[in-house]
Amino acid sequence: MTIEQSERKLAELLINGRKKSDVEEIIELATKIYSVSWRALGDRPNNIGTVGIGSEPGLAIVERVTNMFDAMLELGHGLDPGTKVSSPREAAFEYYEIPKMGLVDIDEPRPIAEKMVLSLEDSGNKNRPSVVIRDKGIGETARSFPKTILSLNESNKVDKPWTMGTYGQGGSVTYGFCESTIIVSRRHTALLNGITDHVAWTVVKKRYDSSKKLPNYEYLVGTDNEVFSLSPSIFPDLEHGTQITHIEYDLQILGPFTTNPFQFFNAALFDPVLPFLLTGNRGKEKDYGSRVILGNSARLQNIKRAKGDIEIAHTDSIKLDLGKENGAPVVQYWVLRRPLGSDSKTDPTGSYVDAKSAVSMTLHGQRHDAEERYWIKTRANLSFLYKLMIIQIDATELTGAAKAELFASTRERGRKSGIRMKLYETLAYSLSNDPHLKLLNYEEKERILKKSTAVANEKIRNRLGKFIKHKLEEFSKTGKGKRKGTSIPGGNGGVNPKKKLGKPGKPRDISDAHLPNDPSYLRFRKKQIKIRQAERAHVVVEINAKNQYLPKNDSFLEISFEGPDPENLRVISRSSLMGGQSRWIIEAEEHAQLGAYILNAKLITPSGLLKDEISIEVLEKRTAQKKDKGGSEPETGPEIRWVKREDWDDFEMDAKIIGRVHEDTDSTIIAVNRNYIGLDNALKGRKLTEDQISTRADRYLFPVACGLWLQEYQITHLLSEDNQKPPQNYLEAEMRRLADAVLVAVDPDVNIAAEEEDYK
Repeated sequence: MTIEQSERKLAELLINGRKKSDVEEIIELATKIYSVSWRALGDRPNNIGTVGIGSEPGLAIVERVTNMFDAMLELGHGLDPGTKVSSPREAAFEYYEIPKMGLVDIDEPRPIAEKMVLSLEDSGNKNRPSVVIRDKGIGETARSFPKTILSLNESNKVDKPWTMGTYGQGGSVTYGFCESTIIVSRRHTALLNGITDHVAWTVVKKRYDSSKKLPNYEYLVGTDNEVFSLSPSIFPDLEHGTQITHIEYDLQILGPFTTNPFQFFNAALFDPVLPFLLTGNRGKEKDYGSRVILGNSARLQNIKRAKGDIEIAHTDSIKLDLGKENGAPVVQYWVLRRPLGSDSKTDPTGSYVDAKSAVSMTLHGQRHDAEERYWIKTRANLSFLYKLMIIQIDATELTGAAKAELFASTRERGRKSGIRMKLYETLAYSLSNDPHLKLLNYEEKERILKKSTAVANEKIRNRLGKFIKHKLEEFSKTGKGKRKGTSIPGGNGGVNPKKKLGKPGKPRDISDAHLPNDPSYLRFRKKQIKIRQAERAHVVVEINAKNQYLPKNDSFLEISFEGPDPENLRVISRSSLMGGQSRWIIEAEEHAQLGAYILNAKLITPSGLLKDEISIEVLEKRTAQKKDKGGSEPETGPEIRWVKREDWDDFEMDAKIIGRVHEDTDSTIIAVNRNYIGLDNALKGRKLTEDQISTRADRYLFPVACGLWLQEYQITHLLSEDNQKPPQNYLEAEMRRLADAVLVAVDPDVNIAAEEEDYK
């Protein structure tokens, strides 16, 4: 085989290689054609710790997708350097005409998406596909490889505001989830800057050397320590851009690309600046074509395109003001549900997010942090609505200092920091005090409670109430009270609630057909309010304009305070304008001076300046309330419900789940699984009368309900911010052990008294 033939064979393998044997053949061919050597990735002799910093292989691949975006944005900037842009989204608009409001408004995304493709391909190992990422972006030269694709922790994007890679570890984390990677790239010919046109290539491998304690990641080079190059003439389909092939990648996302991978990439890139294609060729995948990834934000705003019967019960956005030093992130949330008459029992949010990422924090559309559904349930106090909600926190408008404090380099989860606590606490307060969400939570509560059976035995409820009251007093004595900055839902666990809120009012009309495009008035519904130090208050601002006029025109809105200490008063949250109204939350800091203040709101519109003001009186901080010793209210405990097999879906149960606890602002409900497999077996195993079955079920109910409440209380109120919630499977296993022990204890065949006699 001549050198020319060998190079053509090499080029074919570099583009089409998908298996370990292909990599071995590439190295063998290169060894025959050239003199080869190996160079440490990032020029670090010990780089395994840096490469292995990532723990989520799927999120690592997302880094490669953002690299594709950056390659396209770099190309746009390189070909049009005179156009000034300040962000990736602005660059996408200027260079590729992506609508400013995002991909939701794009008419035909496929032409641009076809320039960026992620493909899951057959590697010969069905559990580990080869992941191919190819773009038609700017491309790299052999000389630039070490400082770009093959770099570790280089700051080569810090001064490029049009790129996304500033806060990430970069695509290097992907090398840690596969044994080898093939990289091929060609620089756009208009941007070679005098360098001869060529195709640069190399192979990255985890290599074991007996002289080193640990393996190292290295890439193939010549004896001159430089990356190899080949003639572009033998790569007819590589006009410009980069292709990276991770061989046998440990993706850990099961199913064809049209199912779980499709959901994952739409969630991880919640609101991407550019669309891309997802495809594959494993098994039947070759017949599936490809799917355009637009992100969940676009999908949720075009819910009518979704397969299956899903509707949006409510959606809104909130602008959170975290102070000048931190910035103002914007939150968008959606409440999904099945329409009336639907036969579907599946989770309506299931095709968008999983339970662990119902809350996503994004930067330039890419997820950098997440919270699970449980956060919505316990922190936002939406105990029945939480499984129907999807929340996006767009952190783009945070300040640089706040981003640096918040974001970790792996982009898997935000840092445990003061800014993170403040952001999530402010969001939780805004959601928990949203009257529309309260109403939807109440409606969902009524819906699912109709599918359960109330326990008629009031003795059990009273005993449970006394047990909880005793435990709360015990926690208080030992200093294990509620976490600072939170409230205990359900009126102290449902014991002696001071106030029954009842059914919330009817939802207000949020239609805007009767409203003009531009407003003619701005006015506060109230003219004066009172706020105590370290507390918050709500006001409604009325503006007669179309929905979303704010925040779309926020740049024309000015909010200011006058008074003895205006710096310590702030509008921390503003909902979008819907139906002519926006809900503002005002906070008085703990050390705000007492006295009278004025909140001024001014809005510049085409018809002129609109303004109004509201008087605010700041009162002294509330003192701790003394414990009520009267005890005049009846000691009724939480409401206890049996849930049967046919209603498991609504309560997130199966045969191995013992029960669930739901707390909202005025009640605590303990739902116990009537068809838990252990209970079923205990009640079906013998010829029991109905009275015997009922008696045994009642004996089982009290200790199990106590255990369920105690576990939920411990998790919700006694864990500090630094402690992670124990894994759900561990918690459920603990409850099964308790339930099984209770079943043994209530079995009349277990004669404990007789056993005790043996020890006398």
